[in-house]
Amino acid sequence: MPHRYARGVALALLLLSGSSASAATFETDLDPVSYDNSTRTVVEGEGNIRATLNGNTLTLNGSFDGLSSDAVMAHLGIATVKGVPADMFFTDLSVTRAAAGAITGSVTLSPAQARALNAGALFVRLDTVKGTAGSLWGWFEPARSTP
Repeated sequence: MPHRYARGVALALLLLSGSSASAATFETDLDPVSYDNSTRTVVEGEGNIRATLNGNTLTLNGSFDGLSSDAVMAHLGIATVKGVPADMFFTDLSVTRAAAGAITGSVTLSPAQARALNAGALFVRLDTVKGTAGSLWGWFEPARSTP
């Protein structure tokens, strides 16, 4: 009987500790990435995204403005090296199809994707009508402050 009681207490403590875990918050500034002088006027604008990791669910909310053409898509991916553009993505985010608007989404991260987030390798690429290879880019870092 004492073993059964100890297991019940251990299970209750485990459940309570899991439910009281706080969410981690990350953020990124979206900046233009121009590959050469011919694309400099195509990749204009700025934005920011705040992301909350609760368990293995990442919820993203952000905005952008000043684009030279309408946003068409945003992708979430993992870079091999922080700050270096990549073209491997694992999910798309919702964007306002305009020169200014919102970026939102929610995704369940795999353990490898969560490690990439914590290592600063998770990034967003925002594509526009003119900047189909990415107009704005940003790599997530732990949030500096709360909103």
